[in-house]
Amino acid sequence: TDTSGDQVSGDVNLTVTDDMPVIGAFTPLTVSNEVGTFTKSFSLEPGADGIDNFNITGPSLPGVGYSSSTSTVGGVTTTTLTAKTDGDTPVTLFKLAVSDVGNYTFSLVTPDAG
Repeated sequence: TDTSGDQVSGDVNLTVTDDMPVIGAFTPLTVSNEVGTFTKSFSLEPGADGIDNFNITGPSLPGVGYSSSTSTVGGVTTTTLTAKTDGDTPVTLFKLAVSDVGNYTFSLVTPDAG
């Protein structure tokens, strides 16, 4: 209905396309067997909905367990994978943090934990 009260009916076709995040190439990282923290980048198109978390898994290693957590600080969402030894007194081996601004940080906490 317009301002003078005229009415017209018709059909409207609407298509909604929901894009998805796209992760591209990671800048390679080589780490010596020493305590340290290293940050590199990767290509990321987060899509219109953005990123609420990353699904990160570690390799299957005997005596090693993994946990992950996600936090958002200052508008940056980061998922961190933590590797620890199994047992009564777990030892943190390493942490891998991936953020929605296209950075990843690897921290070797305990080299030669065996």
